[in-house]
Amino acid sequence: MPFRSNRGLQVVIVIFVILWGLLALYPVHVFDWWMENILNFLAIVGLVIGYRYFKFNNLAYTLIMIFILLHTVGAHYAYGLTPLDRLMHHLFHFKRNQYDRVVHFAFGLLLGYPAVEVLTGVTGLRKGWSYLLVPWLLLGFAAVYEIGEMYVVFVAPAEKGDMFLGAQGDKWDAQHDMEVTLYGAMITMLWVWFYRRRGKSV
Repeated sequence: MPFRSNRGLQVVIVIFVILWGLLALYPVHVFDWWMENILNFLAIVGLVIGYRYFKFNNLAYTLIMIFILLHTVGAHYAYGLTPLDRLMHHLFHFKRNQYDRVVHFAFGLLLGYPAVEVLTGVTGLRKGWSYLLVPWLLLGFAAVYEIGEMYVVFVAPAEKGDMFLGAQGDKWDAQHDMEVTLYGAMITMLWVWFYRRRGKSV
């Protein structure tokens, strides 16, 4: 469907732009805001350019934009000061801020379905194989992101690098982040498989 005829996608984009613009106002740490949004900008540019060659369905675009907004909320609050973190500390008395884990989990949970669309639509891979491959594909992307964080810490000033990394003294931070990405993707693949097995399209 041409973009000018896709009212659903247009509405999603308008809502996304408004929310992203609000989150761009007065971030907690400007440096962290820009660093965290680099990947957002690249993803959006890729989606815009790629629309001419491959179109996701509107559900996939919505899931992608929800994930970008979750990441943008983290960027606005420098990931350690989100309202959700304050709520979780109050309810569960966590020793560390957990919003970064929420976003890593959401990476697998929300982007699993768009990844299935890409694998089946671009490569022609059978849906059954895509359900098996997507969790490992997203786990690989999560690992690349963690490696990228490592290099940012190497080149950034110490205080800003530590703020961007957000390990909070957890020596297994990178591994746990990748772990929850894998869990999120596996949950989505089970849901997609079950939903389609019942003869419903998604």
